[in-house]
Amino acid sequence: DYHDFGTGVAGWGSHTICQCQSALGALTTSAVDYVYPGNDDADGLICRFASGIKLVLNAQGWPKAGEPGMWRGSCGVRYEGSDGWVAIADAYARPEVSSPSLLREFDTLIRNYQAQTNRPLHHIRDFLQGVRSRRPCIANEMVMHRTMSTNHVANICMLLKRNVTWDPVKEEFPGDPEANRMRSRARREPWHT
Repeated sequence: DYHDFGTGVAGWGSHTICQCQSALGALTTSAVDYVYPGNDDADGLICRFASGIKLVLNAQGWPKAGEPGMWRGSCGVRYEGSDGWVAIADAYARPEVSSPSLLREFDTLIRNYQAQTNRPLHHIRDFLQGVRSRRPCIANEMVMHRTMSTNHVANICMLLKRNVTWDPVKEEFPGDPEANRMRSRARREPWHT
């Protein structure tokens, strides 16, 4: 890891955690509880949101032996709910699902999303469209701040090798001075806080 350049969980997590927080309707907040997985690669680290929904990191890649429905490729996610699971990653034309019924309305949902938001499905196109129109992108500064907060707090959890709790409103670790010291670094001259 090159912590001076923001790697660790934040390396690929910046892509996939943003996707997950979007799906959770949590783009303006961050996870509040982080459960250390007991290993050095963040595999199994749990980020729990105030709503109770859990985001479980998989650092090993998929598929794992004997586990159907995991994604193939980079920036993959798997969403699980009461109706089954959906897995998707870069270069998928359509998600993989536990039941064909989950894709029954796929094309309609995509058309409705694009008509409602007037946004393309490709994030680079959304950025270029935002530059032209001066409209904030889907992945705007607030969204990225909150999803990168989830990434960085997960990194701090891994560096401390223990569970941590995060207050996304105050942007601090309540009652945890050791973790709070890791929110920033001492700056060299001539830069100051």
